[in-house]
Amino acid sequence: MGQHTCVLEYHAFADDVTKKFRIDPLRFFEREGGLYLFVRVTRFGDIRVLAVERIGQIEATDSTFAYPVNFDPEALLDQSFGMCYDDPIEVSIWFSADQARYIRERQWAQEQKITERKDGSIELWMKTSGWYDVKKWILSFGSDARLLDPLHLRAVITNEIEEMLKGYAE
Repeated sequence: MGQHTCVLEYHAFADDVTKKFRIDPLRFFEREGGLYLFVRVTRFGDIRVLAVERIGQIEATDSTFAYPVNFDPEALLDQSFGMCYDDPIEVSIWFSADQARYIRERQWAQEQKITERKDGSIELWMKTSGWYDVKKWILSFGSDARLLDPLHLRAVITNEIEEMLKGYAE
């Protein structure tokens, strides 16, 4: 967009409304089959991620902006576990022997360490970003994965499982 501030209409799933606001478009990227856009919301000055398919209208204004000097989209994407990026977290996750080979074959985070256990299971320690995506990933393994640390995030997963059980008890 030639570093022009834009006005767009965007449908936000969080509150299920279409909002109109000004952005500085910074960088397109693809993740998990979707096209996304890093933007700086001019009203707040913070950087956010927008899903391109939820943009209703976009119009470039005459106002231009300077690209943020501290903004490194590649670094943000490298440190995030999935779509979400936020403050870095360190997690330790136990995986069953059945899943160990699958976990071992990939690099899940730039900083990670795998510890083998005598029973064939493993413990994956990693420093990453995007707690929401990490949580979804752990839960996707069912009983073949268990968050060991940090304990306060383990409580979040426990609460999620309890809510899931309530849904199946109906």
